[in-house]
Amino acid sequence: MRAVFLLAVLPAFAERITVPLRDPGRPAHVRFQTVNGSISVKTHAGREVIIDSDAALPSTKEGRNGMKQILLGHGGVTIEEENNTVTIKPDHAGGGSFTVLVPGGSSVNLKSVNAKEIRVEGLDGEVNAETVNGSVILLDVSGPVVAHALNGKLTANLKRMPEGKPMSFSTLNGRIDVTLPASAKADLKLTSQYGDIFSDFEMQLSSTASRSESNRENGPKYKLKVERSVIGKINGGGAEVSFRTLNGPIYIHRGN
Repeated sequence: MRAVFLLAVLPAFAERITVPLRDPGRPAHVRFQTVNGSISVKTHAGREVIIDSDAALPSTKEGRNGMKQILLGHGGVTIEEENNTVTIKPDHAGGGSFTVLVPGGSSVNLKSVNAKEIRVEGLDGEVNAETVNGSVILLDVSGPVVAHALNGKLTANLKRMPEGKPMSFSTLNGRIDVTLPASAKADLKLTSQYGDIFSDFEMQLSSTASRSESNRENGPKYKLKVERSVIGKINGGGAEVSFRTLNGPIYIHRGN
């Protein structure tokens, strides 16, 4: 059974929407994709997903030829729940900020284009966060993480490492700043063309190269690309944790 919640117009004050889960005894999986809105996810003691949003009143401003431009404010949002997966879709013009409260152990898949920030705090489940023109901030998370900030800063603090699960942190033009537990066992794959890399972990360093080929069988042009990375083993090594940037520095801190 699929439950669909439709909020047509958000009023000026903060709006709270409570979404019951099909199986309250299990964690939720939240999928949130927006163009202009910022996203914050936190855990709470309840067994439902709660969405808080701020909204703006319609307003006017001076336009051309003595006319006034009518600003519609923020629009609506569609929320679907199916088998503990909650999908949140603001309308095309939606902006503002959203705070999502989820049960402990839940996982999230968050995407934004122009969000000022995607922030996740305290989650024990899987975190997948991606933005184009904003920052990604992950605090006290412990699930496997895949995080990408194309033109922004990426900050993450992991309270635990998922055993045997690969993870990835990447930017194009931003800084990567990640804190891992002191006891973390991992193979850190480090790739940066123009940025410096710093860490206070003791590492066993080696290098690796990957090859990709195209047009071997078709067309007159053949392309071979060889990419070299450094592998840093910490605490004897373990699952791969990839750090990749083009123009930003990478900082890998040794936590408690």
